[in-house]
Amino acid sequence: MVLEDKRLQQPSLQAFVNEADNMRNEDGSNLTRYPLSQAFPVEPVDEIDNVYNIMEAQIQAAAVITGFNSGSPIRSKGQGKQAVAQLTKIQNAYFLDEVEIYHYRNPRTAAEKQRIIDSVLMSTNDLSVSVDDTKEYIRAQMAYNGKFDYADPMTQTRLTFDLDRPQENNIKSAIQWGQADSTPISDLQSAVKQYQKTNGRKKPEIINMSSATYEKLTRSGQIKNELFADTKSPRIVTNDMITQLLNSVGLPPIQIDDNETTIENEDGTYTTHRHLKDDKVVLRAAVLGSTMSGPAIENNFKNGKFVEVVISQDPHTEKTIVGEVVMPVTKNINGTVYLNVGAQEE
Repeated sequence: MVLEDKRLQQPSLQAFVNEADNMRNEDGSNLTRYPLSQAFPVEPVDEIDNVYNIMEAQIQAAAVITGFNSGSPIRSKGQGKQAVAQLTKIQNAYFLDEVEIYHYRNPRTAAEKQRIIDSVLMSTNDLSVSVDDTKEYIRAQMAYNGKFDYADPMTQTRLTFDLDRPQENNIKSAIQWGQADSTPISDLQSAVKQYQKTNGRKKPEIINMSSATYEKLTRSGQIKNELFADTKSPRIVTNDMITQLLNSVGLPPIQIDDNETTIENEDGTYTTHRHLKDDKVVLRAAVLGSTMSGPAIENNFKNGKFVEVVISQDPHTEKTIVGEVVMPVTKNINGTVYLNVGAQEE
């Protein structure tokens, strides 16, 4: 059996996943890949019931559950609690195919056997990353869209909710960005004022947008005029220029988010979702909530990621599973303003 190799047993794989996570945290790659991880910092919870109760309180205070289990209505508080419980375990699996199992048991060379072991390790690491990707996708749905729609075709689990954000925090730019007469600085200043109206005069701390939206900002006439005294100047606008200009007018820094996540649909197809769409600018608080992490039975009731090794005999299958009992929750419902900077409807 491939997964009976001592290098691929559960303790070894658990240590491998933990060390890989530590390395990504230390070299900064996790922060680059998951920019919203700081907006939803990890909040360890000691008891599983606490995870459910806090999630339940979050739903009652900040969101409305409209569907679960393929759209069936939730009729009671207890059923809402069940919905949260099923959603909080995020996991993924890697199956060894018959060819890999055969070549492991009948290797032509020692190198071939080692390649199979390395493949399992790398695939397990990919599973771990996919769990983090899913957490970031949920955070992005909350931060950038104010709503979340989750569907798992394997378990027929579905959860849809809309955060009860102030509708007045959804605003539009005066003119589409990227034009000679566009006024992005004025638009952002107006968005800051709107943010202050629903946040006790506090100002937003971060501006999120995609690279394409940022490029439109740099081409806008007001930016060119402020920097070069010419709305149609052909000169290149650098990132340092934008940073200095934003600082000079008291606007928060811009954080680019071009992340995307591929999700399996209910019909078995796959769709790639961009976390932040073009022509949408999000002004937000630095911290919007937390990523709650609870104990998992698969991890001996410890917090954090768990690794499982599963070997079945009839039919013979082998697989590794990586998962985590976790859920990002939004606590600062008023902490975002959405600014539409695309073509305005007549």
